This record gives sequence, structure tokens and C-alpha cells, in this order.
Amino acid sequence: NIIKGATKQQEFFDFMTSPAVLATLQPGDHVVLDNCQTHHVEWVQDALEALYAGLGVDIWYLPPYCPFFNATELLFSFVKTYLHQKCSYADSADSVVLCARLALRMVNKRHIAAWFDHVLSL
Repeated sequence: NIIKGATKQQEFFDFMTSPAVLATLQPGDHVVLDNCQTHHVEWVQDALEALYAGLGVDIWYLPPYCPFFNATELLFSFVKTYLHQKCSYADSADSVVLCARLALRMVNKRHIAAWFDHVLSL
């Protein structure tokens, strides 16, 4: 789902506890959260950490923002490059969203591993 505007605490919590997200988690997984305000609200942190610990899943919080240490920036770069190269015809918000979804579908485990390897090598 695409949420228009800033994500509220409850929306973030509902997403992180949705069956779609929980079904993807396995014991030993790590969920990495950045410094978005909604990730650091006390009740959200406490509830997610308790729920995820019960599933054997760790939550890792990134340190204060630095683009060089944030693999998400590499994902954003990938998506922006895709949009620029493949979706220059996009002439509405809906077509940009469609193109962004196509770009995200192109991301695979090798991309993600390479992005984290790059960040961790700095």
C-alpha cells in the first residue's frame, strides 16, 4: 500500500505487524530500521521488539543518518536510475508509481547483499 503523506505511528505499527510482513520473517532474521521518527516512538519500539523477539527476529536500528552508511540510499539510487532510464515517458503520479513498482521488482537478494557489503566495507 502507498500511504500519501508522512507515515503515522499506528500506520507503521500496523504494517510491521501485518500478516504479509510477519509471514516473511523467520527465526534468525534481522529487521533493519532507519531513523524515521515513527520507528523510535517508545510504544512502537517496545511492542515490535517484544513481538519480533517472540519470533526469534532481531530489530537493528541504524545509527544517526549518514548516507554513506545507509544501504537504503543505494536502493533509492537504483530506483531513481531505473526511473530516469526506463520511465522518462511517465507523465502522471500514477505512472511514476507504476514505474517505481517495476524498479522495485527488479531488486533481488544479490543487489541487497551487495549494497550491504558496500556499506559495511566503508
